[in-house]
Amino acid sequence: MIDETKVMYFIKAFVSILVIFNPLLNLPVFIAYTAHLSNEEQQNTVKKAMKVASFLVVICALIGGPLLDILSISLPALQFTGCILIGKSAYDMIVCESDDNSCYTSSDASVYPLAIPLLAGPGTFSFVISYMKQAESYAMQGIILCIVLLVLLTSYLILSLGCRYGKIYLTKETVQVIRAVSGTILLSVALQSGVNATENVALKIFSYLEQNRRN
Repeated sequence: MIDETKVMYFIKAFVSILVIFNPLLNLPVFIAYTAHLSNEEQQNTVKKAMKVASFLVVICALIGGPLLDILSISLPALQFTGCILIGKSAYDMIVCESDDNSCYTSSDASVYPLAIPLLAGPGTFSFVISYMKQAESYAMQGIILCIVLLVLLTSYLILSLGCRYGKIYLTKETVQVIRAVSGTILLSVALQSGVNATENVALKIFSYLEQNRRN
C-alpha cells in the first residue's frame, strides 16, 4: 500500500525545489543574456548552463552536507556569497545602456551568471542539502535525487523553449525592457539573500546569548 504521507512529502519536495529553481522567473534573464546570439548559439548556451548547474546540484545532493561540515562553511556564508554574485549580475544588467549588446558579449554567460548563481545558487544548494538530510534511508535519498533530476529536466525544457520563441517574438526594445526588469528582480533576489543571511546570523547570536544567560 502506498504511504500517502511519503507521496505528499515527495510532491512537496518537487514543488519546493522547482520553485527555488524558478525557471519562469529566470527565463527573462536568460533571454536578456542570449537575445543577441544566433539560434544555435542561444540553445548551446542554455544547454551548457543547465549542464553546469545540473552537475553542481547533483554533487551538492550527494556530498554537499558533509563537504560543508568538513570545510566549516555555514549557510549564511553561502547566502552572503549568493548576494554578492547575484547583485553583481543585476548591477551589470541595470546599468547596461548599450544598443549593440556589448555588455553581454564580452564573455560566455552560460557558466556565470546563468548557471552560477542563477540556477545553482545558495538557495538551491541549501534546499537540496536539507531534503537529503531529511531522507530516512538511502532509498528516499535516491528518490530525492530523481526529483532533483526531474526538476532540472523541467527547467531545461522551459528555458530552452522560452528562449527560442522569445527570440522570435520579442523586439529589440522589448528585450531592453526585459533586461531592465530582470536586473531589478535579480537585485531584489540578491538583497533578499543578504537579508536571510543576516537573519540567520542574528538568530544564532541571539541563541548563543540566551544560552549563556541561562547558564
